[in-house]
Amino acid sequence: MTRNLPLPRSSNQESLETISRTKLSELFDPELFEIREELQRDKGIDLTIEIKEEGFYTNFRFAVQLKSSNASKKNKDGSISFGVEVSNINYLQNSSIQSYYFFYDHVNKQFYYEQSTQVYQNLLEKYKKGKFPNKFLIRFNKLLDKSAIDEIYERTKNNGQLLRSLHFHLDTSKSDSKGIVIDTNREVYSVEQNIAFLENHGLELINRAEFDLIIEIEQRTSQHLSLPIIFNLVCGVAYFFRGRVYRAIDYLRQVERDQDKLEPQIRYMFQYTLLLAKHQSGMLDKKSYQSELEKLVQKEDLGSFLKIEKEFKALQKNNKSKNQLLDFYERINQVIAEEPENQKARAYGYARILEAESKLLLHDLCLNLSLATTTRNQTLVDEINRQWDLIESQFYRRNDELIRFISPSNDINTLGIVSRLRIEWQYQHAYIIQFYNTWNFEELNYDPVVDEKTTKSFDKSLQFLDGCIDLYQTRNDNENIIHCLVLKYEILHFLGESKQLANVKNLIKTKIDAQDLESLRINFESVSNNGTSYDRFLNEAKPRLIKIHEVANNSGIGDFLKRPFEHLPVDIADRIVWSAKELLAFEFPTDRK
Repeated sequence: MTRNLPLPRSSNQESLETISRTKLSELFDPELFEIREELQRDKGIDLTIEIKEEGFYTNFRFAVQLKSSNASKKNKDGSISFGVEVSNINYLQNSSIQSYYFFYDHVNKQFYYEQSTQVYQNLLEKYKKGKFPNKFLIRFNKLLDKSAIDEIYERTKNNGQLLRSLHFHLDTSKSDSKGIVIDTNREVYSVEQNIAFLENHGLELINRAEFDLIIEIEQRTSQHLSLPIIFNLVCGVAYFFRGRVYRAIDYLRQVERDQDKLEPQIRYMFQYTLLLAKHQSGMLDKKSYQSELEKLVQKEDLGSFLKIEKEFKALQKNNKSKNQLLDFYERINQVIAEEPENQKARAYGYARILEAESKLLLHDLCLNLSLATTTRNQTLVDEINRQWDLIESQFYRRNDELIRFISPSNDINTLGIVSRLRIEWQYQHAYIIQFYNTWNFEELNYDPVVDEKTTKSFDKSLQFLDGCIDLYQTRNDNENIIHCLVLKYEILHFLGESKQLANVKNLIKTKIDAQDLESLRINFESVSNNGTSYDRFLNEAKPRLIKIHEVANNSGIGDFLKRPFEHLPVDIADRIVWSAKELLAFEFPTDRK
């Protein structure tokens, strides 16, 4: 080497780029990725990475702009800021493939990443008036680890398959086509294909509770002035179960004109859904709705769902039969037996059974504890509690079994009903026990202050309700959101959590106003004005015990009610009454697909 002649000097930035590219290649499995450098006239893309599948090249790619720094300082939230040219951000948006910013922190030897589309959205959000700077700071906080690389692989594959379908469809579509539609499975259809798809498979999608998919297809199809009756029915039902009642009514009214063309069971299901929608929107008051529903469930050829509703309505009216719950078991089992393969009917029938049990058995608990309280018999109290524990364990076990059965079916509506039933049982049981355990015949009142142990027992239930609300929020299921919030409101009211109560109340009102759900508004106004199930229970239980005290005083035995509880002999078989001690065993198919 001649010492007096100059040589090209290596810059620190070039060294960083070499190190970062070397380190990056170590993260990507060569069996799954082919990394290619952008060598000629690089205008903003450093690398193009192609994915492989089962040893074959796919031509599905994503682009990478690689940045690095050896002087990285973390922000308070743990992220690292790095400035990039705004022109580069805009340039990456013009690509037909997905693109990413990768950033290598040499200090901590970690890679971060961010999708260019997210950076672009952040840029637009910050500079809403359109006056952009030359550079924009990206806050990197996502580690480029194995799970992130797996996610990028799947996203690239899905995007590549979508683009392949789009290119094929655009090349071969007829000139008179009304447009194309992309469904949630990233399949591409023309508008005509979508109409045919919902007409032929929409009822099946309804049975599978694929409401979001139906709505996604419908939103790209409504340009047609004349649509098939099944298409209108399917879209109306989907919108109804997503809490968009007025949109549902628009479609269901289109069906109403030609409903005689529907098969009887489908027609009755349509009529039931329209009734519910009109009631929720305030078009039908509660009395008119119940009257119309009564007429509907008396018709012949009802489907399984309405048959179950018919039996449930009959149970609510039948307060005289000693074996009413056992009779209800038998009738619901008969409906399920008619369609043994109908998993939704089985799930809904069992959900109605749990609901009936909850109402009847908790009522039985009240009557039994009222008897024990007025006879001052601790032996009776202990036996009631022992028997109740056995009944309650059966209820919870079957509730869990039903939840596991429903979960794979995507039947979020029934799943929500069953999940809330468990929490409602806990809530109602808690205030019944609170009342009878603290009732005082001298003061003719009870202690409304809930102890810390009981309050803490509701922590998981309230967290579960919050989780349900988050799930329903992602699906825009406003009706179920409101049902969960109202149950949360009732529990907080019982626990005396006034601050949280006010926040939930405001949130419920906001949700109802946003969706304009009139029947839910009326129901919640009734609940919030001292109309919770806890309040209604007190309005019945307190006067009953006060009346017993009055009768006892008039009979000269009033002092007996003020005595402490004693262990007294009692003929338990004649004194403790339950609608059923052995609850119906649920049967689930073992060969479920």
